[in-house]
Amino acid sequence: MAEILRQLLVSFLYGFGIVYLFIGLTKKMFKYNSNSVQIIKWAASLAALVAVCQFMQEVYQTYLEVLKGQAPP
Repeated sequence: MAEILRQLLVSFLYGFGIVYLFIGLTKKMFKYNSNSVQIIKWAASLAALVAVCQFMQEVYQTYLEVLKGQAPP
């Protein structure tokens, strides 16, 4: 359980950093007006989506390995 939470946290932090950087760069390129709070909300929600998707992908991979008998149940 601790490993799952650690993976979710790492995925969230990584996703937050990437999304925050992307939003910051596009804000300068396309010159749209948004405040820092709105950017943080966007980054947090997209990072949460990245973390959940990565977690679901890892669960699916583990499920496939268990079905094939390559990993202990």
